[in-house]
Amino acid sequence: MKELEYSYVTNIEGITFIIVAPSIHNLLKDMKDIVSCSAVEKTLSDLIEKNNIHPELCNICGGLIVADFIPEVNEELFSNQLCYSCNFWMKKVGQDYLIIDNHLYKDGGRFVGEIHPDKLNLCGFGGRKFVIEKDNGEVIKTNNLWHIGRVPKRFEGLFKNNAKFL
Repeated sequence: MKELEYSYVTNIEGITFIIVAPSIHNLLKDMKDIVSCSAVEKTLSDLIEKNNIHPELCNICGGLIVADFIPEVNEELFSNQLCYSCNFWMKKVGQDYLIIDNHLYKDGGRFVGEIHPDKLNLCGFGGRKFVIEKDNGEVIKTNNLWHIGRVPKRFEGLFKNNAKFL
């Protein structure tokens, strides 16, 4: 388990708790009870259990693993011991994305070499036209480009820029 410092902020009955600890285990050892906590969550251990927080920290970033998603996603987070963000980005590694200046994009479909004319209101970026050149020289014209997100610094080494806007 990583011994990274993290903080956890929670608000219970109008009282804000900011907890900083090197690990969830040390946190549980050091804080047996939370004073003025709700009747339902009398200990930090209860707070963690009731809020579906994994007892270990994320293997990549050291953050809390909070599982408040559908059961399949919760199981995936717990079994991989990854927080939602790290799990999201790890699933993108090796997939077919356009990577421009450390931002992931996906072309949502078009007629080959042509701008997709219909359903503009359902297109990425509202149907705005883009011309993109991939590293292999292929030029893509699309009006259905979707921004997946900026690659977090901790994952930049796993994603190589492979295209540029023209």
